[in-house]
Amino acid sequence: MTAIYTRGGDSGSTSTPGGGKTSKADLRLEALGTIDELGAAIGLALSLTSPSEHLRILQTVQEKLIVLGAEIAADGVSGAPPDRRIVDDDTVELEQAIDSCEARLPKLRDFILAGGVPAAAALHVARTVCRRAERRVVDLHGQSQVSLSILKYLNRLSDLLFVLARLVNEEA
Repeated sequence: MTAIYTRGGDSGSTSTPGGGKTSKADLRLEALGTIDELGAAIGLALSLTSPSEHLRILQTVQEKLIVLGAEIAADGVSGAPPDRRIVDDDTVELEQAIDSCEARLPKLRDFILAGGVPAAAALHVARTVCRRAERRVVDLHGQSQVSLSILKYLNRLSDLLFVLARLVNEEA
């Protein structure tokens, strides 16, 4: 087994999928790192609650975030088939989950404070990380080829995380 460390990034640069090198402060890497952080935040939220019908989608979301990250890393030149890319149907799936959750919740009349039971608090943290990931990808979109489907997906995902946090608190 090879070691996890390569020492290749010790100078502040890293290898890119095309075989080049780039700064670890590069906007693309910042977006990818934030998407990775989002997947971990969702994993933490899932670890803090028991499996339920409405949270099951978050495992799919974690898988989609890996696909999304690969698309961003490829800089718009991916020849990946549609099931390995983020498409508008992925956003529709999030919208359906949002609608299903909202049907179980009282109408939102005021701003809410992020918090509540640990799983809900973790979902709120994931929501804020998702918003940051969205901002990083929007910045990247301004200078690179990033699919609009990715931007839509991240925007809707933060909405889903908000609604799921409310639902987890409501059920608690």
